[in-house]
Amino acid sequence: MAKFDFSVYKGRDWTYYAAYLKRFTKNPKKIFEMGSGTGLFLEACRMNGIEAIGCELEEEGVAAAKSRGLQVHKHDLADPLTFVGSDSFDAVFCNQVIEHVSTAAQENIIKEAYRILKPGGEFLVQSPCRHY
Repeated sequence: MAKFDFSVYKGRDWTYYAAYLKRFTKNPKKIFEMGSGTGLFLEACRMNGIEAIGCELEEEGVAAAKSRGLQVHKHDLADPLTFVGSDSFDAVFCNQVIEHVSTAAQENIIKEAYRILKPGGEFLVQSPCRHY
């Protein structure tokens, strides 16, 4: 897999991602983000009083997020989230990530999302669709 081009975030700040919070219907208090990039969604959560933790494969993204005091783990989504307990998040968010990983990693993302979600929690996946 090619290294991610973080220049796509140029000119964006956390306010760009605040709108994504409105897509959750149950007002989550604790969110896990799969594929955090530079942490802008996590920062939007923090600015809106929501506890948020994420993971990111690329060290550049992890470093950018941590430099702003965000909790991001360096992690490959093809592997289990061993640092996350079961039934521990109100919501899981996966934005523009699932289409970039292997089929095995996609299956793991779904499996792990449902494992770490509390009963009744929400799993929001955003991915481009050639039909929309």
